[in-house]
Amino acid sequence: MVNETRSNIHFANYAVGFVDLLGQRSLLQGQGLLPRSPDGTIPESFMQTAKQTIGATLDMHQACISGLS
Repeated sequence: MVNETRSNIHFANYAVGFVDLLGQRSLLQGQGLLPRSPDGTIPESFMQTAKQTIGATLDMHQACISGLS
C-alpha cells in the first residue's frame, strides 16, 4: 500500500547505455566473482584486468563529469 502523505518521492525517466570500452567483455570473459588467493589477497592477474576494464569506465565517467562542469 502506498503512503500518499509522502512528498519526497521523485519520479524520472532515465536512458542507460552500455559501452564495451577497450574490449571489456572479452577481457572479463572467464572471470568469476572476486577471486581470492589462499592467503586472502586478490591475484595480480585479476587486478590488471580490473584496471583495464573498471579503470577505463571510471576514467570515461570522470571525463564526462568534468566536461559538464
